[in-house]
Amino acid sequence: MIKMRHKNCPRCNIDIGKLAVIKASLPSRIKCPHCKENLYYKPIPWWLLTFSLVVYIPLLNTIFEYFLSILSIKTTFSEIILLSVVAFLIWFPFELLFVNYLRKNCILTIRERS
Repeated sequence: MIKMRHKNCPRCNIDIGKLAVIKASLPSRIKCPHCKENLYYKPIPWWLLTFSLVVYIPLLNTIFEYFLSILSIKTTFSEIILLSVVAFLIWFPFELLFVNYLRKNCILTIRERS
């Protein structure tokens, strides 16, 4: 069996999947869905995350300004929910790009417990 250092948990040697990385708030807070081991990718490509945010924040601001100009200045709860859903849908491609980069180029490592 070929050991895949980028996708498989070092403890149980099972692919952790993309969802485990997406659910983690940072690439240093991943948890194996099978054995519950704390994992992280090294090296963490902070440049890619920074680039994604630099592109995402102005894009999100532009779309929010457009929506708010169409809807009105007085926003209701349903409009806030709509804007939150739009924000998530705009961020998701960036998240997938980041997850795919991590799984192809970085090494999955067990995080030492302190």
